[in-house]
Amino acid sequence: VLPSEYRPYIWDSTSEMQDLNVLYPHTDWVLETADAISETGWVVGVGTYQGAMRGFRLNLTTGQIDAVPLPPNGVDHNRAWGVNALGCVVGAPQTDLLRVTGSNIDHAFFWDGVSETAVDLGSLTDEYSHAYGVNALNEVVGKSTIELPSLHSMATYWTPDGSIVSLETEVPSRPVWTFDWAGDVND
Repeated sequence: VLPSEYRPYIWDSTSEMQDLNVLYPHTDWVLETADAISETGWVVGVGTYQGAMRGFRLNLTTGQIDAVPLPPNGVDHNRAWGVNALGCVVGAPQTDLLRVTGSNIDHAFFWDGVSETAVDLGSLTDEYSHAYGVNALNEVVGKSTIELPSLHSMATYWTPDGSIVSLETEVPSRPVWTFDWAGDVND
């Protein structure tokens, strides 16, 4: 394991905290963060895979680590933030290409865990989006960034049929709150 600023750990009451790089050593990977775990033993996060920053999915039962496919939009690295019991993964590219290039390719993605590509989920506007949570129904939550007078994040819900909804519009009578992002969604 190479020296790194970050390390992903897993904890249980019998073995306490253990570094995932030690428990599941792989020559191609250095795991750096673990961002979510499912009830069926899938862990997702980000690591260095063959020299590039990539999202990973780790099966705690078998020890298999998968590189999360890159969205088909030219992005060269990504981050996995959420996983459901079926092993479906959500996340976003790990760059803010919109501000750098003016292109809207920095969108949230969904990966079913089987196919060769991740699906670009889009955004509420042409700005960027990130996905943080996914449930067993493949409902996804996260944020979309919209430009008002300045950039502003808005909590976003992606339905399994491909619709994109602002969660602010789903609350019938709300005080002066804004919903910047949604971190997870239950079944």
